[in-house]
Amino acid sequence: METFKKTNLIIRVGKQIHQLNGIDELTETIFGKQYKELTAKERLLKRYAIMLPYSVRDKKPIIYSPKGIIKGDKNFDSTTKYNVANSLIIDDEITCFLSLCKSGGLDILEQKNANIFVKNMDKSWMKGNYIVINKFADKLLQTHIKSTKEKTL
Repeated sequence: METFKKTNLIIRVGKQIHQLNGIDELTETIFGKQYKELTAKERLLKRYAIMLPYSVRDKKPIIYSPKGIIKGDKNFDSTTKYNVANSLIIDDEITCFLSLCKSGGLDILEQKNANIFVKNMDKSWMKGNYIVINKFADKLLQTHIKSTKEKTL
């Protein structure tokens, strides 16, 4: 078994475990090295492609919250209401990672003081050096979406 060094993130994707220090490394691990060179539309399509198998398996809609539910033909349904807790959100990399955590496609342990996913969470009651992000994915997802919308307004 590999010896763990002290890193900000320990992730499991499939059977592989990675030790990373930040969101950029996580993005590269999940989406590939070329992801940062893609256009915004291409990045959205990449996030959609990664989330699609989980959507089909779990029968949960994929949401791009600025435009609504993404239908099978990749058009948007902006009239149907959706529930964040029962949806897979792909607004940006963070929402995609948290949705992957909800669906079991990704496990993330974050060092307690790294402040990557849990920067606004009270951690005083938590024991240990790492926080299991999967346990808080829904709450973190809702908080992230709310703060992102407030920034754009």
